[in-house]
Amino acid sequence: GGADVIMIFDTAAGELSPALYQKYVIPSLSELAQAFPQKIGYYSKGTLRDHFQKDWSLLPFKGQGYDHRHDLASYLQEPRNKFIQGNFDQSLLHLDPSTFPSFLKEYLKPFQELSREQRRGWVCGLGHGVLPKTPEENVRNFVKIVREVFS
Repeated sequence: GGADVIMIFDTAAGELSPALYQKYVIPSLSELAQAFPQKIGYYSKGTLRDHFQKDWSLLPFKGQGYDHRHDLASYLQEPRNKFIQGNFDQSLLHLDPSTFPSFLKEYLKPFQELSREQRRGWVCGLGHGVLPKTPEENVRNFVKIVREVFS
């Protein structure tokens, strides 16, 4: 359909241990990634680096999304050839609209300290998306503030 990348969202993967993830999930992901090389991104809720440690770099995914449990600023300092998506804690969008901007700006500080080259390929977003009953004002402010900070 003309999309550059399709993201696979796996909400239950983090429930598995790293060993079970390696045994049961990685083979299917490998098959999918090889069928559509560099056309698929992958996000899995609750997974940790141990879930991906060996095989992930070998999979021909275009990139990976992370939830708020990961320190993306440190990941961005490592050599990579894939995009990284994430990972503001979506539950913080439920804060009072008067206090929300300060939490977001605090979150963005480590990314501001990175060079443009280090931030290359980072897609700022939410770990797992917008939750029900999230104040729309905070969603609009999220986009506005991120654009202002990195313009």
